[in-house]
Amino acid sequence: MVKLDFSNAFNSLHRRDMLLAVIDSLLELYSYSFSAYAYPSISFYGPHKVMSNEGPQQGDPMGPLLFCNTIQPLLLSLQAELPLDYLDDLTLGGEQSVVAKDLERVVEVGQAMGLSLNFSKCELISNPGTIIKNSILQQLSTTPISEATLLGALLFQGPALDQSWSKRCDDLVRAINRLKLISAQDALIFLKSSFSAPRVLHLLRCSPSVGHTALGTFDQLLRTALSSLTNSDLSDSEWSQATLPVKDGGLWVRRVSMFALPAFLASAASTLCLQDDILFDCQCRPDDSLVESYMSLWSASFGALPTGNACHKQAGWDRPGIEAIKDELMTIRADPRQKAVLLAVMAP
Repeated sequence: MVKLDFSNAFNSLHRRDMLLAVIDSLLELYSYSFSAYAYPSISFYGPHKVMSNEGPQQGDPMGPLLFCNTIQPLLLSLQAELPLDYLDDLTLGGEQSVVAKDLERVVEVGQAMGLSLNFSKCELISNPGTIIKNSILQQLSTTPISEATLLGALLFQGPALDQSWSKRCDDLVRAINRLKLISAQDALIFLKSSFSAPRVLHLLRCSPSVGHTALGTFDQLLRTALSSLTNSDLSDSEWSQATLPVKDGGLWVRRVSMFALPAFLASAASTLCLQDDILFDCQCRPDDSLVESYMSLWSASFGALPTGNACHKQAGWDRPGIEAIKDELMTIRADPRQKAVLLAVMAP
């Protein structure tokens, strides 16, 4: 598998090719595109004028569409078993000879359109001991399978995932130290909206992180930060309540060790049809063992799996865990006053 990176792709694409591609497949947009890109546009920098001659304009909402539409014929002409592309991130997988031939075509056709590969950022991922015979493939940096990523997501468990979670914990420590410099109310909003679960949601949904030891470290950092910001020593039950959604009586500072399983399963279930489409022509066996083990783990805790639309939404996998925490809190707080307070904050 090779991951390809174009140098300054959006600013290098020839506008002539871009407009010709619009004529071929998006004719209804040609008048607009022609008015915007048929002639150079002027950018101003102080007293200087800079002529913008190539690529979609920065900030143009149609820019991604125009770029993808232009390179689509190139993608359709490739023979690799697994051709994937997201904007200017191109991934090819298959037999070495086929991938090498496709790579040569990408270089040739890309240069004609103004696109040049940045070989220093291109990656080759293969089994250990694979002998790379093609000269153009030999120019790519080699990445072990255990460290493979796709669009920022670690694909496998191992040292690379450990390092990624370690970095997330370090980022949280740095954020917590800086949150102490602003008011507690503002800091709390930043903590729950930007630096807790939302900060690692992409990693939780796309990488197999369930049960990772760093999740407990991340949660403990969140608990310490919340105790500091609220100036209170949170008990275990108070910390559990704080992790609940606001409508359920909490502060919505999510505990990622509890959130990892529903986040990953929701992502797997909601993208199942897309995965089938992507892998339709691939001569490979679907690797569902990890997902099946996670589903068994979820089922052992909460019973029947979500069905219908619920299985495609994160809330469908997350809500049973939230309800379990609420039931546990109602059981722990036997004192009538404490129970009344809890019921009050959970009320609509």
